[in-house]
Amino acid sequence: MDKLKTDTLSPRCRSLVRELTDRQAFETFLTLPEYNGDVSRVLTCSLTPLVNSVTVADDGVTLEGSCQIRVLYLGQDGGLYAPEANEPFSFRLASSDCAGCRAVDFVWAEDCTARAVSPRKLEVHAALHMVVKCYRGEELHLLSNAQGAGIQLKSETTPLLLTDDRISKKLTLTETLTLPAECADARRILSSRAQAMLSDTKTAGSKMLLSGEATLTLLYLPEGNDLPQTAHMKLSFHETVDLEDLPEDGEKSARLRVEGVSVSLSGSGGRSVNCAIRLRADITCGKTEPVRLVVDAFSTRYEPEAAYVSLLSPKRERQIAETIPVVGEWALSELSVEGVVDHCCRTEGVKIGSADGKLTVSGRVVFDALLRAQDGSCYGVKRELDFSWEEDAGEGELRFSPELTVAASSVNLSGGKLCGKAELFLSGTLRSLVRVQAIASLTCDEKNQKAPAQAGLCVYFAKKGESLWQIAKDHNAPPEVLAADNQLEDDALSADQTLLIARV
Repeated sequence: MDKLKTDTLSPRCRSLVRELTDRQAFETFLTLPEYNGDVSRVLTCSLTPLVNSVTVADDGVTLEGSCQIRVLYLGQDGGLYAPEANEPFSFRLASSDCAGCRAVDFVWAEDCTARAVSPRKLEVHAALHMVVKCYRGEELHLLSNAQGAGIQLKSETTPLLLTDDRISKKLTLTETLTLPAECADARRILSSRAQAMLSDTKTAGSKMLLSGEATLTLLYLPEGNDLPQTAHMKLSFHETVDLEDLPEDGEKSARLRVEGVSVSLSGSGGRSVNCAIRLRADITCGKTEPVRLVVDAFSTRYEPEAAYVSLLSPKRERQIAETIPVVGEWALSELSVEGVVDHCCRTEGVKIGSADGKLTVSGRVVFDALLRAQDGSCYGVKRELDFSWEEDAGEGELRFSPELTVAASSVNLSGGKLCGKAELFLSGTLRSLVRVQAIASLTCDEKNQKAPAQAGLCVYFAKKGESLWQIAKDHNAPPEVLAADNQLEDDALSADQTLLIARV
């Protein structure tokens, strides 16, 4: 018999092994600093989880990080206080098949509350919702060529996602900012928060330039007044980060997270503040390359045995950048409300789904507002709005890792009602993946020799949708001979096309 010679191609492909989800309670006690007054009433509480490390072991995935806690309360002396704290957390998501994987995490907080258990201690409760996607890069041995034994091969060039690496870089934005002209001089800063959004990224070699804008929001007590005020200040930035741990080729993308804010009054006069905004830039590099795969084979002499492997191919990839408006209003039972002092806005319960070729993102927007009563006192309220977004995404399995940020928000009083508005910015890379079959190995055994065909000439009428390859395989004829005999230049055939098939 003819000796069958084969050689293999060995790409390293990335595949999703497991998606782990969990919702675990986070509880801690916050002891007030000596310079804060005793608690009379908690006004607002917020919690932001930040993951510092993800460890994958044989028995599961461990997330370690800290929760930034901000509480605003009314003291027994009538003053407003805003203590902040960072409390560590460590959670494990059990799984027995993620060993050796790379993990990408998404963590957010829900249902954050705080209550005073004593005049000097606060009890904080929240639920941390965690999604961890575990990926594995595997070396695959695929057939790339075969000769002898009358073997006929059908090959196709298919894009494969070969690598998807990720690194994190720390950045700190430091600047002295001046309060807006309409804001009164500051006597004491109660709390601060920041948000950062990327507007552009540029990559050159092993460097990436991140450009964007950070918004710093201060809640402070003005000079000569115990009624708190808010101030919003913007800071443009252009920061360069090193990409030495990522391959030079491949598509790179970045997202920012605020890890902390430090603010202090600068000098006298109460018009300037020193701020330091700590950021983490998560940068990913996805490399998709066209790979020529052998997708089918037959022999004119033997019945070959082939081992197939199923691969995911990103047939369609596009960037999502959409603004989702969210608007609502609520009736107020508190008739003495005079105005809104401050508010903060966040998203909770975000869910991503795909069905019938549609991509959906849904969740809720939570507004924490600090209201001012006519008697000058303040109290906090919490209101929620549901949102949803849908878009046609095409066929195939959809993979979408979004970044959802609150681009703008407002809360105000109108006609005795509390009105909330938010603009959510949804961004990320949407991949539509289809499964392709490739041959991993091919063997011929002389025991499986085909019976010789009777010599002659066959007239065949092609059916709609049939290919030259399939007809050649069904009639045990080399495709190149069939194409030459019928003066065909490609594999496409029209319905009822007449073909002459010679049998030897």
